[in-house]
Amino acid sequence: MKYQAVLGSKALPGVGQITVPFPIPDSEYDHIIGMLENMSIGSPTVQDCWVLELDSPYPILNRLVAQSVNVDELDYLAKRLDSFSEGENIKFEAMASKLNLSSIRDFINLTFLYVSNEYYGEGIPIPFPATAEEVRKELDRLDADGQPLFIRGNGPVWHFEDRLDPAALYQETGVEKLNRLAGLVDAMDLDAQKVFAGVLRAESVNGLDDILDIASNLGRYEFIECVTSNKELGGWLVEHGQAGVDFPKEVWPYLDYAGIGAAYYADHGGAYTPNGYVKRREVVQT
Repeated sequence: MKYQAVLGSKALPGVGQITVPFPIPDSEYDHIIGMLENMSIGSPTVQDCWVLELDSPYPILNRLVAQSVNVDELDYLAKRLDSFSEGENIKFEAMASKLNLSSIRDFINLTFLYVSNEYYGEGIPIPFPATAEEVRKELDRLDADGQPLFIRGNGPVWHFEDRLDPAALYQETGVEKLNRLAGLVDAMDLDAQKVFAGVLRAESVNGLDDILDIASNLGRYEFIECVTSNKELGGWLVEHGQAGVDFPKEVWPYLDYAGIGAAYYADHGGAYTPNGYVKRREVVQT
């Protein structure tokens, strides 16, 4: 167990409360969801669980108390945190505090936007923007130490690895483009970073020019956070009246959400990412 939460209903305080361990054990999942449904909460799509108390080794997560959350999002966050090393746990707490995060979805996205440097190995970081001369000095150090050369980044840009040719570092035009990219990324707020990270995973990226084009045109894309499967997409579409049929709420518990999501996905394309569902907009924002 990563943490446990006491959940109730803000709309119906008289229905009582329930203490739920997270991640929810597979053997108890159906039973716990059934108990939540008996309290008129526990929807797969709606943030209807009122957090009354939270017992967690992460002090920052106490900000979820007195918020309405989705039970599956609480479960997903716990699973993400359960996979972290001690160093990643420390980094998560520190970055969540630095970014002043307080919502369940931002906490989930943070588990993907910041990853352990240990995964990539150490190496010598080259911060951008930088001059060509500064880059050359760092490259000389790399050559002297015999360390492998690759390009990666922190935050959403950790997806850069294997998508950028390290030869760009040896070219003045390449350094200029990396500086432009650094400026674009630095100007992104957290929501834009989520879209950017999703598009980098979803699109066919063949080099620095492609990444610059994506970073400069995020308005081309629609991003639905925390929708990572056909079932979740189907639930979101029904909840937001975009399923093509206006289903009355009485039939919602009986709908084939996975089928609805799969049909939409087949018609509209896109890709599921760890942060959510991303696709090109049918009407591009200007």
